[in-house]
Amino acid sequence: GKNVEYVNQDDTNRRWFNEFRSKSASNPIPLETVDAARYSALVIPDSPGALRDLHKDKDLKQILAYFVKEKKAICAVGLGVAGLFSTVHDGIWSFEDYSLTCTCLYELARNPEFPSLPVIPEDFVKDNGGKYS
Repeated sequence: GKNVEYVNQDDTNRRWFNEFRSKSASNPIPLETVDAARYSALVIPDSPGALRDLHKDKDLKQILAYFVKEKKAICAVGLGVAGLFSTVHDGIWSFEDYSLTCTCLYELARNPEFPSLPVIPEDFVKDNGGKYS
């Protein structure tokens, strides 16, 4: 629900940023206000924050449950796959038996924040019945 902070702006890209900010897609809304029935697809982009914020988010869990039930398209990219982890209920993950890929353990281990990460996507997928590649 926070606005994106853009860094490294200069004269050549400032016009693009200003035009983008005027579009509705540049203004995020909180997940608790999302009506999943209004959307035909869900994209969870690559984001380091997904490992900390989305992997246990109750609002995202409800949105994903609706998308799974209605068989709507879901695309999670890179670390955004951690958003799918919120769908564990009574020890069963909604995406078990799915084939997924995301940032690998080797790549995450090179990150200085690795020791403090609350979840490792590759391990979570494997430990919860998904197929990781």
